[in-house]
Amino acid sequence: MKNMVFLGSVVALLMVLFSLHYGLHLINDTTLKVSLLVSLIVVLIARKKWKISF
Repeated sequence: MKNMVFLGSVVALLMVLFSLHYGLHLINDTTLKVSLLVSLIVVLIARKKWKISF
């Protein structure tokens, strides 16, 4: 159950980031890249901490 909630929140975060960049053009390319990098690091840390596997 925790896996599905975590995966759903990650997907929702990525959808928000891409919609802000491509849909609304509120964030530029650099902000998008930094946000994706931070998201990746958070996902990797969370997977290790909670032992979540996909």
